[in-house]
Amino acid sequence: MRKVIEPLPDNKDELETSVIEKFKGALLHFERREIENVKKADPWPDFEAKEGSDTIGIEVVELVNRQHNILHSLQQKYETAILERLGDKISLFNGLHITLNDNYQTPQYPKVKSLKGQQIVEAFVSNLVNCVDELRNLKVGQTFVRNWQNEDNKPKIGIFGRKGVPKNATLLQHIDFFGSFPESEKNVRSLLAKTVQHKIEKLYTPYDKGRLLLLVYEVGSISVEMGGQGLIKRAQEILEQNEHPFDEVWYIFPYAKPKLGALYKVWLK
Repeated sequence: MRKVIEPLPDNKDELETSVIEKFKGALLHFERREIENVKKADPWPDFEAKEGSDTIGIEVVELVNRQHNILHSLQQKYETAILERLGDKISLFNGLHITLNDNYQTPQYPKVKSLKGQQIVEAFVSNLVNCVDELRNLKVGQTFVRNWQNEDNKPKIGIFGRKGVPKNATLLQHIDFFGSFPESEKNVRSLLAKTVQHKIEKLYTPYDKGRLLLLVYEVGSISVEMGGQGLIKRAQEILEQNEHPFDEVWYIFPYAKPKLGALYKVWLK
């Protein structure tokens, strides 16, 4: 198994356009609904499209789990620093899949450029190099676990190693963190509701060209799966209890590569 990553654009307009493409594909695949001729709208909503002969508006908003974004960004900075510090020695790990273990950053890592951060980088690099022979001698599919720093109240430092190809293969190495984080159910269940509430409080004028969709998307984590039906139910309650112009509300978590995503119907008028 390997982690498939599709870098999404940093630019907000490009990101939303990419998400719309995923939404189009998911809506067709899962709901047998086809929207076409999607174009940016000005000034509101974000997009307009055609569903058959009907015009629909699509307002797009990102569900942001800020703490997850902070931790994920920190992981990426550590990954970069570790790979840079390995330098030419990185070729020693060809054919291996190394998952760096930070215990989901419990406790959280310091800034990578701080003294303690650099010590963590050095600990990963030196220990990786010291155990490379053991890693390369693994049988295909065999796993290798090491915890080099596992004391309470200190940043965790360890790895899960696995050989995925024969020893003489030239496949490049795969070295990264898990990239996901546990979350309290209470916090997760509030995320979608807060996002919907924020859009309602903008007091948008009615959309008089056709049906209006609110599309909530999320990158980095999929809160709807973690929060279950409780997350969707709370958002539904807010939509039912307040005046707003939305006829449909959807949540999507974009899949990597295909123009699809994990699609959830939140509310339908």
